[in-house]
Amino acid sequence: MRGSVLSAQADGVRTLTLSRPETLNALTVESTRELAGALEAAAGDGAVRAVIVTGAGSAFSAGGNLGFLQEIPAMPPPRIKEVVYGTFQRVTRALRGMPKPVIAAVNGAAVGAGCEIAVAADFRITSEHARFGEIWIKLGCVPALGGLYLLPRIVGLAKAGIHRRGPAPVLRHAGFRRGGARPRRAPPAALHRPVGPSP
Repeated sequence: MRGSVLSAQADGVRTLTLSRPETLNALTVESTRELAGALEAAAGDGAVRAVIVTGAGSAFSAGGNLGFLQEIPAMPPPRIKEVVYGTFQRVTRALRGMPKPVIAAVNGAAVGAGCEIAVAADFRITSEHARFGEIWIKLGCVPALGGLYLLPRIVGLAKAGIHRRGPAPVLRHAGFRRGGARPRRAPPAALHRPVGPSP
């Protein structure tokens, strides 16, 4: 059975691809655990010098699986704590604790938890179709994977506040930059080219 996260490596770069394109790479508990495990494995592998996280198909990640999200209100509090802190935030901890650079290659929609993963990376390279959406307010909660802390440090407090309250994904390429660096845009296919030394 094919996993939800594909791993490939070339010239010291580990590429992790969310591989559920039929669901726009929506995250389940199982696929999130798989991503966290893959990130932790990359962190501990001396042959890995950098990590790329991307999505298969037309989206980076549409966030949490809708069916799973609809189950959350009926869950007992200990189960919610286990899922949020023990599973989903495990990905954020793995990204932020990674002792090597992490690039989010955002090829399409990065919404909810998908946006949080992109925000937690060190750098974001976006295709011309990339869209970012912190749509947690629709669920009646704050960004649960670190975006509440990280997003203002990327786009500034004012833009982050508008984005978190907005009814739709509104941030595009220009808002996402780090350390004064200008954002990079590319055609979607360019994000999936093999990594190798320059000719």
